[in-house]
Amino acid sequence: GTIMAVAVQTDGRIVIGGDFDTDGNSETPDDRNWTELTVIRRDGVPERIDIDPVAEAPLLLKVVSASDALAFRAATFLAQATGGRLVEHK
Repeated sequence: GTIMAVAVQTDGRIVIGGDFDTDGNSETPDDRNWTELTVIRRDGVPERIDIDPVAEAPLLLKVVSASDALAFRAATFLAQATGGRLVEHK
């Protein structure tokens, strides 16, 4: 399975299409300063993405999933949507 639609708006808001549970550290749905997000599908497909900070200045986010391909797609999307870049973190 794949995430049906995930979008990070230019103002930092995240829009997710499909049936998902999400949890993160945003204060409100319009919060632009989030640094943590978990997305889990509700349709029985065991698919999950966890996004957590590794460093604060500059902000470095770690994107993890049981599926390396899904983690890579999510990280690539976030980098493109925010003007960031991908780096390998060990």
